[in-house]
Amino acid sequence: MKLLGVLWNSIGDKKDEAIKEIQKYGSVLYYDVDLGDNYKKFLEDLYPFNESEKLKAEFKINGLVNKYKDNSIRIVFIDMPKSEKVYLKNKDKMMYKNVLELKVYLRKKYKHLIIDNNTENQKSYDNVFHMTDDELEYEKDLCVLMNHIPFIFERRDGFLILDSFIDKEQTFFEKWGTRNKIWLNNKILFKENTEGTYESYCEVFNMYLLKRCGLNYAYYDLANYEGKDGVITKNVLSDDEFMIDGSHIMSEDESYTKKELIEHNNLEMLENIIMDWCKQKGFKYNKQIIIDLNKLFIYDLLTLQPDRNPSNYAIAVNKKTKETRLVYFDNSNMLFCDKKDILKQYEEGKLNLSDEIKKLKTFLLFKKEDTCFDDKIQIFKKYYELSDLATREYIKVLLKEMKRSNIIKIFENIENEKNFKLPLTFKKIIVEAYEIYHSSLYEIIKTIENTEKNNIKILQLKKNYNKMEE
Repeated sequence: MKLLGVLWNSIGDKKDEAIKEIQKYGSVLYYDVDLGDNYKKFLEDLYPFNESEKLKAEFKINGLVNKYKDNSIRIVFIDMPKSEKVYLKNKDKMMYKNVLELKVYLRKKYKHLIIDNNTENQKSYDNVFHMTDDELEYEKDLCVLMNHIPFIFERRDGFLILDSFIDKEQTFFEKWGTRNKIWLNNKILFKENTEGTYESYCEVFNMYLLKRCGLNYAYYDLANYEGKDGVITKNVLSDDEFMIDGSHIMSEDESYTKKELIEHNNLEMLENIIMDWCKQKGFKYNKQIIIDLNKLFIYDLLTLQPDRNPSNYAIAVNKKTKETRLVYFDNSNMLFCDKKDILKQYEEGKLNLSDEIKKLKTFLLFKKEDTCFDDKIQIFKKYYELSDLATREYIKVLLKEMKRSNIIKIFENIENEKNFKLPLTFKKIIVEAYEIYHSSLYEIIKTIENTEKNNIKILQLKKNYNKMEE
């Protein structure tokens, strides 16, 4: 059973002594980390206290952050056998006996190291040692670690080596999609890279680009599990949410074909489809959903994403409040990066990128009359012609964020954070394809705006002429 412990900064120079005590219960891997100014945020994410527990959160943070010599902690991965369970009255739950014994023993042994936390001289009993109670809590804490201190995990050629941190008993296969997918636990999905493609690099690149453009994004990181390269992505839902993908919203009984679903997958129809679905199910329709869907549509238009089918976006629903929000994922084929034949031709110098770009289609459409056979560039032209000034300015802002120098900065960020070099071909095809595609879009923008200016001038001349006639 995989568990996670944290020896807080309060323990000081007793860390090695504490590790010897932990090793009596199981095998141990540990990493020393100085969290510095990130300590408070790390604690807030590790202990996501609700509104009624805010004082408890503040008590813990005030008792640890900048309270000792430094903000250094020791992360401890513990692999220990499962024991019988005992009932813990104060938590009203069953706990493994050996887990409870270890936590209580360490906290009692080192509690004298804790500095008084408030004027009443109270001490937080667990401000020496944090430890997950079971497999589910381990899953949550592992995600927090990956967010805050991913550098403690070993990487090979940029890929996180995950085997040591995954409890194989908790894994299960994901049945949807075309790629091999394994849930490493309820929180983290591993998607195996298709041989001969750059789809894993592309999903990570896309995450950085979404972030740069100020859009919502799913977490992705390069990872290796059981000798296979791919990506990990975290569950986009919180514990109190469930999700229904677009396909099931449009066709709960699955009576529509994929082609029929895509015909309904347009901005003109989706607002009413989602609104009616929320009403039928008793969920609270959120106007932000269609705003976010429009932003996603624009982003996809600008990034050559051809496959925004109704199964790679969804509505998340809060189980208690019934509030809703849009979530989206899967961007591995946003730029030919999942097509090994095209990539091979490109590497051999046999591919005409301009011709391939002209062939691109999209599955997220604009108007009812649009089809998935329409050229993406023509859909952009129609959309821009009908857009208001604010939307046009938004499009131009995103195009600036996607300029060559910013794309190169994203490559540099990925390489620096993961300490490796992205394949040269991957970087080259992205830069070249964006420049070719965006030059076409800029030409469309220029033509439309010049035509509109000329039309305004003609109208003004006609008005002036009519006045003179009068």
